[in-house]
Amino acid sequence: MLGFNPQIPEVIADEWQASVCNVLFLRNSIQVTVTYARGEPQDGYIRYVIGYYSDISDARTTLEQSYRGTDITISDVKVYTTHNIDKQVACWNIENVVHELSAGINESDFFNIMTTILEGSNKR
Repeated sequence: MLGFNPQIPEVIADEWQASVCNVLFLRNSIQVTVTYARGEPQDGYIRYVIGYYSDISDARTTLEQSYRGTDITISDVKVYTTHNIDKQVACWNIENVVHELSAGINESDFFNIMTTILEGSNKR
C-alpha cells in the first residue's frame, strides 16, 4: 500500500512491543505512527512517528520546537529534545524523513531508546 517498507522497529529495548500502527496519507507526506507497550497499562507507552515528506523544506518546517527545548547532536544528527506535560519528546530529521519520539518514561531510558532508534534510522 505504501510502495515501500517503512523502517520501523517491532521491538524497542527488548521489552517494548509495537502494539498499534496507523498510516496517514497527506498531500505532501505519509505519516506512520507506531505505539509501543510493555507489561501493564500503567507502564505507559512509547509513541514513534515517522513522516516521509515529498519535499525536504516541508520536512524541516514540521519539527516542533519551543524555547524550553534543547538541541543535541547524536551520530551527526541534530536532535531537538523537550518535555511536554509528563513526557519526554525528541524530534529529528534525516533528509526528507522526520522522526518524533515521545514517552512517559525516565530520562535515561528515553535517551537510550532515542539513541538506538536514531542510530538505526541514520544507517538506512
